[in-house]
Amino acid sequence: MFGQIFRLFLVIIFASFSSLALAHDHVDIKVESMVIRAVAEGTKVTGGFLTITNGGHHSDRLVSVSADFAGKSEIHTMIMDNGVMKMRELKDGIEIPAGETVTLKRGGNHLMFMKLSAAVEKGSEVQVKLVFEHAGEKIVTMKVVDDAMLSEMFKGSDDDQPHDHKHGDDHGHKHD
Repeated sequence: MFGQIFRLFLVIIFASFSSLALAHDHVDIKVESMVIRAVAEGTKVTGGFLTITNGGHHSDRLVSVSADFAGKSEIHTMIMDNGVMKMRELKDGIEIPAGETVTLKRGGNHLMFMKLSAAVEKGSEVQVKLVFEHAGEKIVTMKVVDDAMLSEMFKGSDDDQPHDHKHGDDHGHKHD
């Protein structure tokens, strides 16, 4: 009887440690190179860019983003449609495969901040909340940089030229 109870106890302990180890794999997310494009007061939109590394053994997904300085925040991508570059919200977020690094950059996947409540000035820093499917919430500090710094950071990428979009209240991009 004692032997059976002891074996059951060992099984429970082993199962608990195994569950903790698997849960830990999901939270091995590292966020780096966090920048946001500086915009003048009165501008209602800006973009955010960063690198996410998943050092775990299981995929994760960036599912949402939010910031106090923006009334609306989304995860976006850029696509070419009949020769016109269009921005689209990624409603399902962005997969971060196990053991890989994903870069959110101009001209591709990026963070979009809309309905800005204040100027996002060069040299300042802003707090942004990233929400991952498994890793949960991560509050990151993003440095505000100008177009020259962005061009330097993304030199050699598909979109390394400064650009400016004319944005209205709907942020000037079509969403399907």
